[in-house]
Amino acid sequence: AKTASEICNAVRGFYSWPCAYFFLDGKRIKVIKAAEAGKVNAAPGTVTESSGRLVVACAGGTSVSLETVQPESSRPMSAGQMLCGRPIACGTVI
Repeated sequence: AKTASEICNAVRGFYSWPCAYFFLDGKRIKVIKAAEAGKVNAAPGTVTESSGRLVVACAGGTSVSLETVQPESSRPMSAGQMLCGRPIACGTVI
């Protein structure tokens, strides 16, 4: 597991190729832009906020806000836009 800072650096470093991503329901979702979101008390990979923005817990009690994502076979969009069409329940592990 990585901290929010390490994940944000990986997203920036891997942009374009090979690209940072996660899987949700068997579909790959690329992460294009992410930002540190603050402290949380949840296991790494757990969605802690999914209304308007997508926040995921990381190692060390940190969390990352996924700002811009690109679902498989789709265009890049804000995480809020993706959540309108594909809601993710809080507590889901990605």
